[in-house]
Amino acid sequence: MTPFHRSAYISKTPELGATSAFSRSPGELLKIVCARTYMVDLVPERPRTDAIQSFVKQQTIFVEIEVEGGLVGLGYSYTIGTGGHAVMALLHQDLLPRLIGRDARQIEALWQSLFWHTHTTAVGAITSLALAAVDLALWCSRRRRFDPGADF
Repeated sequence: MTPFHRSAYISKTPELGATSAFSRSPGELLKIVCARTYMVDLVPERPRTDAIQSFVKQQTIFVEIEVEGGLVGLGYSYTIGTGGHAVMALLHQDLLPRLIGRDARQIEALWQSLFWHTHTTAVGAITSLALAAVDLALWCSRRRRFDPGADF
């Protein structure tokens, strides 16, 4: 059985009658309304080892970013056995709250904002893994906006 850890940071829900993300004009704000995370522990059939460590499981952290109209972008990152809960804590406490209400189309500006918010830890693995998962989710939402049938 694969352990599954689900948690969420949800600020607010979309308003009723919100315009679909697919039908918005280019100048209209594409507001982020919520962000969710979950982690899945993937255990290999046989533990792998090298001279330094043993790889007994992969903690895969997923980030879902939802914009008005229901469009959801999915990003992920992973650790080899430890640190997944630390990545999720950083996402919940420091990164995801800063996304709510912002324009999902401003990916580079959002990344810069998150990077500078965590600049004292940005050279560390935990911060880099958290930023990567958010970045992928934002790019995924952009791709899905232009190609709703895209499978990732």
